[in-house]
Amino acid sequence: DKEKEKEKDKDKEKEKEKEVGREREREHAASIHLQRAETYLRRAIQLDTTDPQGLYAYACFLEQVGRVQECEDYYLRTLESHPNFVSALRHYGQFLENRGEFEAAERFFLRSVQCMS
Repeated sequence: DKEKEKEKDKDKEKEKEKEVGREREREHAASIHLQRAETYLRRAIQLDTTDPQGLYAYACFLEQVGRVQECEDYYLRTLESHPNFVSALRHYGQFLENRGEFEAAERFFLRSVQCMS
């Protein structure tokens, strides 16, 4: 009985080790994909530093990866080059709202609605 329990414990431990290894592989693959995405987005911006789609896409990417200050800078760059870009207005408003800046967020939400009318 004790031998069987030891064997089961060893098998469980091996499975845990395998799962940890698989998780590390997934994390590594995700990291590589994020690096590639950032490289492509930065290249797009280098080709046209005022293209609202590229600036906006990079702002969204930065927000998703938690690079908050850079994200805000790119939202603002987007809106400087294209002040009526509705998606950027809405997302930047949401960004501000998430930070608790409700009055500022409301201004951007209202601008986005005005641009759609």
